[in-house]
This record gives sequence, structure tokens and C-alpha cells, in this order.
Amino acid sequence: MRIGFSVPQFGPFADPDHTAVMCAALEALGCHSLWVADRLLAPLTPPEGYPGGTMPTRYGTHLDPLLALGVAASVTERVRLGSSTLNALWQPPLVLARALTTLDLISRGGLDVGLGLGWAGCVRSTRPSECPGTGAVAGWRRRWTSSRLCGGK
Repeated sequence: MRIGFSVPQFGPFADPDHTAVMCAALEALGCHSLWVADRLLAPLTPPEGYPGGTMPTRYGTHLDPLLALGVAASVTERVRLGSSTLNALWQPPLVLARALTTLDLISRGGLDVGLGLGWAGCVRSTRPSECPGTGAVAGWRRRWTSSRLCGGK
């Protein structure tokens, strides 16, 4: 049996140092693979509803999935790395291809990639304003200027 784990990248675990320590520890325990998810927008009230109820608050804070895989690749040697589903519509194809190729090289050929379109219609949209409750512009401004996300520096 092969056992894989999710890379710590959401909520209180969205910390690169914590991610590095956890990924190294999981490899030492014999973990087969480490996986990331993609969550660019976290709508508070998605028009389609959220599978299983309400959107978990932990999705409001998250590490970029490809950068989280980069952290994992930098501290592991043999585990496979993967994305459960990258939202391909938000990524310029050539930039995504370059990033995935780089990750595959860093992980010594150990990358598995899942691509998708997003679970909610508003997430599949190329216009964040169509995702009610995200406060996209204000939210992005807060994220990029928050001392918490910038390490307090």
C-alpha cells in the first residue's frame, strides 16, 4: 500500500518553515507522496454552495501550491510530489509549464500533476468579481499588505 499526505498549506499550517519540517518528517516515516491543492479564491457564499456545507475558514489563508511543492522538494529526496487539482484557468499555460518542469527537475522526476477548472462556477470565471463574497480586490490588497503574511517585516 502507498500512503500519501497533504502538504501543510492551509490555515494555521500555511507557514513555509512548518511545511518544510512536516514534509521532511513524513518522508522519514516512509510516506510515498505529498500533495497540494489549489485555492486562489475562497468565496464566503458560493452561488453553488460548498460541498459538505460551508467553506472552511482555513481556506482563507493558504500557500501557493507550486511554491509549497518547491518547499517540499527542497527537503525531500524520494517522495513523489503532486497536485490534486491545479486550477488551470488561472495559470498562463507557458508559465505553468515552466513552473511544473522546474518542479519536476527539482524533485528528480517525482512530480504528478492534476489539472482542473475549479469546483465553483465563479472560480472557473476569469473575473474574480463574479465570485460573491470574496471581496477580491480588497482581499488581495489586504493579503499583499498584511504584516502577518509578510512575516511581520
